[in-house]
Amino acid sequence: MTKMTITYCDGDFELSEEFVKITLGLDEFYKKTQNSSQNGFLKTEGLVPVQLVESQVYQYGSFAHILEDYRSLYSRLNNIQNELRREYMAKQINGMMYYIRYLEGKAHSFRNIVRNLLFVDSNPVAGWKINRIQQRLEAQLKAAGYSGTVQQMYKKWFEDRKVETDDMLAVLTNLIQTAKEDVSRKMFDDIHSIEAKPKLVKDVPFSAYADYKSREMLINADYHYTYEDLKHLVTHEVFPGHFTHMYKREQAVKCGKIPLDAGLVITNSASSPIFEGIADCGQIFLGWDENEHDEIAKTAQQLKMCTTLNASYLLNELQLDKSEVANYLASQAFGQENWIKSRISFIEDFIRGPFIYSYYRGLESLLPIVQSVPIEEKQDFYHLLYENMLTADELKIF
Repeated sequence: MTKMTITYCDGDFELSEEFVKITLGLDEFYKKTQNSSQNGFLKTEGLVPVQLVESQVYQYGSFAHILEDYRSLYSRLNNIQNELRREYMAKQINGMMYYIRYLEGKAHSFRNIVRNLLFVDSNPVAGWKINRIQQRLEAQLKAAGYSGTVQQMYKKWFEDRKVETDDMLAVLTNLIQTAKEDVSRKMFDDIHSIEAKPKLVKDVPFSAYADYKSREMLINADYHYTYEDLKHLVTHEVFPGHFTHMYKREQAVKCGKIPLDAGLVITNSASSPIFEGIADCGQIFLGWDENEHDEIAKTAQQLKMCTTLNASYLLNELQLDKSEVANYLASQAFGQENWIKSRISFIEDFIRGPFIYSYYRGLESLLPIVQSVPIEEKQDFYHLLYENMLTADELKIF
């Protein structure tokens, strides 16, 4: 295996600082002018839901001025000496320029929006792939002793493994602590200062959310989860997922190891798929896929990821009615009614509609690389992955 090294030069740090000032200025300008989101939670997020470090912010009065600044920044890309880093920043800046077109209403194809913001395959997941996932789920459920149609078996398995709402906080607290200890032993030994407290919320467009600033893992209490679902959510949102990833980036920026752009989490950027892919590999990093129930849950999660991607395509590209999209999710993903309602609330949002692609496409890009890394190189790989801004293209050298 070829080890990849990303180095940084003075020109890189200078360009990165400028990128952050422009992007935070775009975020502020968008928040003042937006009227697209009906969801209060998502509306307050803006384009940069997490800012890990302080920075000057440029003030703007028009999208045209912001676009002009991004174009000027793009012309300075050759100041970056490292080829991989230069390619990454080219995608980030190009993506932000396209973002402005989208915010102005000048991007008319949902496929093009996904492709130009996230740099991933913008097609829906093929029906035959979803059928294969359903067939694998059916075989796993039968092997676990269930009978009936795949939907009937999954419903019965779900009821058997369901954690009651009153027990969720205790279960989550225990899982978070165990995950933190495992990350400290297996990945990073410097995360002891991070705390994460679970908090139940309602009427939100997500299953779980990493509120890094408040050190809270929010979880939607409008529907139920199996024990295995909660394992997945903890590893995705907290350890070794988003909390861990953001902490490593925050520390690396503060000590001057990496440029300032790593201090921003931008919704719909070239780095978004790897950001979500890292989180979805959390159980693999910790070795938490332990038994047949974990395998069933993993297959069911993959089914949900594929079908919600397709649901966004159906709603935003093909303009299907929300009731048709809800029926699709019910029949293909076997989703609970409130889960379906939450998913539709997410994908109909102007900003999050394209972002839903980050989950499946991110995992699809990252998983083969993760599985190919030899044991003796895992520690180097973890530091590379968590402490640098990357897309799948830069990781392909592995």
